[in-house]
Amino acid sequence: MPRVERGPVEQAVRRDLRAAGQNLRALSGLAASALALAQLLDGNSPLTARDAATVAGELRATLTELGKRKPAATQEDSLAKRRARRAARGA
Repeated sequence: MPRVERGPVEQAVRRDLRAAGQNLRALSGLAASALALAQLLDGNSPLTARDAATVAGELRATLTELGKRKPAATQEDSLAKRRARRAARGA
């Protein structure tokens, strides 16, 4: 199957989704929506300026919602990382 060229907005959204801990092989509904909106903005559909602004707003809202769902690092994780760094320095 030929590789589909991804536009700059879709590439950026994919990076954002990975940074938010999303599995790009098994997308959630919100993540799939974000990619679809990004593809629209990359020119995969003819949009007027007003439509593009609306799509960009929806994309921003979708990414914001995904960011809220990202599991926050727990204090234990942070403490474990500090202990590991300290042990590595002392070894």
